[in-house]
Amino acid sequence: MKRYILTSTGLSDPKLNKEIAKLLETDPKEKAVIITTAAEEKDHSKYVQVAKEQLIKLGYKTVLFVDFENEGLEKIIDADLIYVAGGNTFKLMKFARMRKFGSLLRLDLSSTKTYIGVSAGSIILGNSVEIAGALGGDYRDSNEVELKDLTAIRLVMRDIYPHYTPDQEQETQKYEEQKNIEVLRIADDQAMLYDSNGLTYLE
Repeated sequence: MKRYILTSTGLSDPKLNKEIAKLLETDPKEKAVIITTAAEEKDHSKYVQVAKEQLIKLGYKTVLFVDFENEGLEKIIDADLIYVAGGNTFKLMKFARMRKFGSLLRLDLSSTKTYIGVSAGSIILGNSVEIAGALGGDYRDSNEVELKDLTAIRLVMRDIYPHYTPDQEQETQKYEEQKNIEVLRIADDQAMLYDSNGLTYLE
């Protein structure tokens, strides 16, 4: 991967959309793939359909859908951008692990690909997906697939908390103390860029 962009709401915030567009300006844009596994209605989700339109506006010539519940990695291998839609984090992690998605991301470190994670799609790059059920208020996920191993892909060695708001700070600090890990807080109007320079907030 050339870069990872971790978000709460994808490209929906106008200011972030512009910032991300700048980052992608000189990238190849033949093909983007949207991973729909976490979304309740998969590729019929209104959020997934909006994401497709947003990627087309950014210049991607082809935008395909992939659902790890039913498909492997074949469509992803030659994609210029991987967009992982939000939804149920535990479900996404279960099927991403089944398809060895993390291994692909690690092997592809020298490529020109960009990864954009939305909510659950951001969380799975962190240390553990446990945070998805422990924090988040209305965004808290149910472990409906009874995932036992809560280890995430661990490209970012922190727990990732999208949809963060300051009123959740006390609860977040308590979680950090209990788990002895730093939590990467991402508000709805923020994104986190992870590349060769490390971690940088976009806002």
